Amino acid sequence: MKLPFLDRREEAARFRRLLDRTEGSLGVVARASVPLLHPGGRTWGAAGRWWGPGLDRQPLEVDLVAYSLDGGSVLVGEVKWAAPRDAERLLAQLEAKARRLPVAAGKEVVPALWLKAPVEGPAANRVVTPRQVLDVLR
Repeated sequence: MKLPFLDRREEAARFRRLLDRTEGSLGVVARASVPLLHPGGRTWGAAGRWWGPGLDRQPLEVDLVAYSLDGGSVLVGEVKWAAPRDAERLLAQLEAKARRLPVAAGKEVVPALWLKAPVEGPAANRVVTPRQVLDVLR
């Protein structure tokens, strides 16, 4: 059932209930949504977390990594339950992480942010909101 109108407070409350059913992990919910969404206009396989040494041998942790079904691209995502004050800065930081990510070497990187609310401007098409996640996980 699609709700014609859902204000941000209601949306946040529904998302919190969904988190409660998934042991409180926003990352689990975000990763579950990846194959059902099409960030970057591609179809993605199952998503997971990645951690280990980066290409620079320094510790690296990425909230969400998935391969496109054609194998040519890697989705690299950051999950933040915070007001998106500076999504462009967050995207720049994520792109820097992706350059260090061994599983992304030689592949096209598609960065995306899972944030509490939509954003305006150039980063808008790289942000996934709770409403989008709820729509595909129903």
